[in-house]
Amino acid sequence: MPDSAHCMPSVAGTPSVTSLDSPRSVSFYTLGCRLNQAETAMIAERFRQRGYRVVEHGQPADVAVIHTCSVTDHADARCRQEIRKVRRRNPEAIVCAVGCYVQAEPDAVARIDAVDLIVGNDRKYDLATLVEKVREGEAPAEPPSLGVAGEGAQKPLLRMRGSGARIAAGLPDKHGSAG
Repeated sequence: MPDSAHCMPSVAGTPSVTSLDSPRSVSFYTLGCRLNQAETAMIAERFRQRGYRVVEHGQPADVAVIHTCSVTDHADARCRQEIRKVRRRNPEAIVCAVGCYVQAEPDAVARIDAVDLIVGNDRKYDLATLVEKVREGEAPAEPPSLGVAGEGAQKPLLRMRGSGARIAAGLPDKHGSAG
């Protein structure tokens, strides 16, 4: 199938505001298939349940979520480009990456300085909870596992911006073992 059929950027659903005076906001950018779009809508609902208002992608937000695609090398490049663009436009946001590219290439995503939180497919619905921990200035004591078929358990990478430190939370290394 042509690349454009699988990797078209979109905003999941119509933004919905839970509370206009909510101090917290989140934006979403989804690359990929309809499944990614549907998953982004479910993740957005989790944020709404926590009091976030969803704003259009590109608008200032406290949290920016990039739902990645990895169908082609071009899709991977688009994901990296969008993560960096979001950081430039919104330097104080917590920038999160979820989805197929994160799952397939966690080390490549971890090398992008612009990303604060990387979460694999089996924990993407917990993203709002993980973001709250980051907002509170704490790293989860035991980050949630991110299973990859055939590779055992993995965990998200959590980078606390400004500290220069990374918590390599069990993402597989080049030998396939989770640390």
